[in-house]
Amino acid sequence: MFNPRRIFGEGRAVYYASGTLLPGAPDLDAFARSLLADVLFRCAAFSGVDLYTYSVEPRGYNALVLIAPEQKIADDEELLRRTEILYGEELSPALGMDLAAVAELLRRDDAVAEEMRLYLASRMGDLSMFKRIVRQRFTSAINKLSSGIGSVWKSPFSSVIVEDHPAVRALVGAYIDLAPVRAGLAAVPEHYPWCGFGAAARGDDFAAEALARMVDPGLPPPAALGRYRTLMQLWGPYREPEPAALRAAGELPLPAAPALFAQPQLTMERGGAVGRPEFIVHHRNARGYRRMRPPPPGFTSGDSPVRITHLRRPVPTRGRRLTKTHGGAATAAPAAVQ
Repeated sequence: MFNPRRIFGEGRAVYYASGTLLPGAPDLDAFARSLLADVLFRCAAFSGVDLYTYSVEPRGYNALVLIAPEQKIADDEELLRRTEILYGEELSPALGMDLAAVAELLRRDDAVAEEMRLYLASRMGDLSMFKRIVRQRFTSAINKLSSGIGSVWKSPFSSVIVEDHPAVRALVGAYIDLAPVRAGLAAVPEHYPWCGFGAAARGDDFAAEALARMVDPGLPPPAALGRYRTLMQLWGPYREPEPAALRAAGELPLPAAPALFAQPQLTMERGGAVGRPEFIVHHRNARGYRRMRPPPPGFTSGDSPVRITHLRRPVPTRGRRLTKTHGGAATAAPAAVQ
């Protein structure tokens, strides 16, 4: 078994995050999947998380998110705006008051108001808190519709740190948007409404803009989405990529095997980090891992313009000071792995 502890980046970082239902929980029907997608959007807006893309399936969800700690800094107007997105005008169990009461409290500008500001800010710009809010909000909503279900989520949730590079982000995004294809829920992702690519194909401007930021914020949205569709053709369920897709590949990573991301046995949940080789080496060495299991083959072919590899969860040193790494090179004492 790979060590379950997650690698957290420093400062702004991109993560592949997922949540899975308990074995005894019922599958999510169409309404519940729409509800979970809405909860993801609302929680991302409240937390200041950039939700690049997502996929909601009968047994859970996957998402690619950008976590920025600076999102914890917000004035009273922004705090109220985000709180309204998450809770609306209703009474918040977490806050113990409704939106009007929160606004009145913040206007007092005393020690109690400052405590509320700190509490709201502590729930923003943080991966673990974002995932916790998603779990709480969806569990609360689904129990209102079907009383007596109780908790529906397996614990703990899993996350994988992703290199913040356009090609790597787009590659992991394609893995997520192709999840319904691997599960046999759709022939192509644009026919599945509960994923980022499917929502964008159906005219959702918010989803399209998020995908464009994920692929390359320096490109106009139509060009970025065109490049992303090219990547989907290279990695997805299409038997033979169209010649135009191959010509437009440019600097996109090329798959090591045809339609790799359409293979049902492929999984990313066991990975600790995904990125180019230097990114993997950094996270392996900076955290002082004594050894790690043999990694799987690289996602990309040898002639790919961008080589991307997948670091599976290594075995940490459990607090012991190291003298050598797996390859024999000297290294410092291990940093904390969360």
